[in-house]
Amino acid sequence: MTIPGFIIRNACRNKRRLILTILSVSISLFLLTVLLTALKLMTEPPTTDQAALRIVTRHRVSLANVLPEKYQYRIERMPGVQYCSKFTWFGGIYKDEGSSNFAQFAVDADRIFRIFPEAVVDPRQEEVFVKEKSACIVGGKLAQRFGWKIGDKINFLGALWPCDLELVIRGTYRGEGIDETMVFFHHEYFDELMNKRGLVGTFWIKVENADAIPGLIERIDAAFRNTDAETKTETERAFQLGFISMMGNVKLFIGSICTVIVFTMLLVTASTMAMAIRERMREISVLKAIGFTSVSIFSLILAES
Repeated sequence: MTIPGFIIRNACRNKRRLILTILSVSISLFLLTVLLTALKLMTEPPTTDQAALRIVTRHRVSLANVLPEKYQYRIERMPGVQYCSKFTWFGGIYKDEGSSNFAQFAVDADRIFRIFPEAVVDPRQEEVFVKEKSACIVGGKLAQRFGWKIGDKINFLGALWPCDLELVIRGTYRGEGIDETMVFFHHEYFDELMNKRGLVGTFWIKVENADAIPGLIERIDAAFRNTDAETKTETERAFQLGFISMMGNVKLFIGSICTVIVFTMLLVTASTMAMAIRERMREISVLKAIGFTSVSIFSLILAES
């Protein structure tokens, strides 16, 4: 018998234990991979050439505070601004809370797909969407999830805002590098339901070129300094990272779980090998008797593990 054959024979001595050990280690590795991938996506959100041309203006205090609608007109007149759209999170409930884990945004219908050109929508659908106040456009994955079709009516119960939405689906969008699980509807319609209070969550801005971004950010925040609603303007990437940081120290939390998983894998493997060694004490004694050194025997056990 060869040395590799001897190692394989011992590893497969107890098939039930072998299968259970492999399964436990495989599941641990799967969880470890998923968690590390999720951590990378959260701390390093993917970016595109179009995303590099977008900036976001929000309330300086927090995302929970709102901005006056009139800020949009001043922002649009600043040099370097190509498009500017209101962007307000509705956070409504569709059917029940378990089915409402997707975003609904009130936007400027005629500008939103200029700011997000990676979201591809049929021009005829977009035209109908712009003209009809109660219309909405949904992500392709979201429409597939709920089986929505063009012309379907969907209702959202207001949870954050004191109003309910009654929308008609007039189109779907798809695209690389953009979340396909969102609903876009008219900010004008939202404002009417809110009795024209003129409240906006954020403004999303597309600039003419990336070189203009630093200066534009400074001009926007300076324009609204010392007002009742001061602003904080940042790049899309910085905004996403700031949004993630609101959930707490996710990196430390996931890192701690990964450490526990690695420790558990080592513990399972060590325990399995300890049982295997105890069962073969006579065999190990024979190996030592015929000339195998302690280092050689340890190497065989290590190879088996």
